Amino acid sequence: MPTTNYTVNGAPVPSVTTVIDKTLGWNKDALVRWAYKQGKAGRDLYAARDEAGNIGTLAHYLAECHIKGLHPDHAYIESFPEDTKEAGYVAYRNFGKWFKSISFDPLLIEGHLVSEEHGFGGTPDCIAYINGELSIFDLKTSMGIYSDYLIQICGGYSLLWEESHADQLIERYDIVRFGKFARTHTHFSIDAGEITKTAQGVFLNLLQIYRAQEKVNSLL
Repeated sequence: MPTTNYTVNGAPVPSVTTVIDKTLGWNKDALVRWAYKQGKAGRDLYAARDEAGNIGTLAHYLAECHIKGLHPDHAYIESFPEDTKEAGYVAYRNFGKWFKSISFDPLLIEGHLVSEEHGFGGTPDCIAYINGELSIFDLKTSMGIYSDYLIQICGGYSLLWEESHADQLIERYDIVRFGKFARTHTHFSIDAGEITKTAQGVFLNLLQIYRAQEKVNSLL
């Protein structure tokens, strides 16, 4: 899927994921272990990274079509390698099984949001009523559910939603990880009152660090 460029008053601003990727190292040990496994298996690290990303892109696309009630673009799907398509469909079928088990009423799907107050943007997978409660929902195809996801969803995305929809308070956050190679899924759900302020505070601190890094880098 194409990269979204966010702007405030015509000036470019970073995305939630860019800020977190550039500043937060909480899960570096998990990434090192993953990289080690790729090398031990004789796989090119960057090829493995790109394949994993493509699987996630395809799974997200199929899930988005499912939620919107649209027919997927066959030509787009066929542009992926066979192994990627196979894993993407495994993840998508896992999504479908989970989707049937809950009540899901979407308000915003892949909507681009920008904070003029703080100067950043982001695109949550979906804002929806899940089992009757307003939730920021995010689909993952990673090997696990990691703490930086909470900073992304409960922090950055919740700030974006609050600024643009102050009259519609988020009640919960739902992160669902779908297996790419097995029929499994993990549903992590947390009440908004338990995490929001903490995650927002962490994200805003990361945003300050990101901007400081940009200033330092401009001097080199």
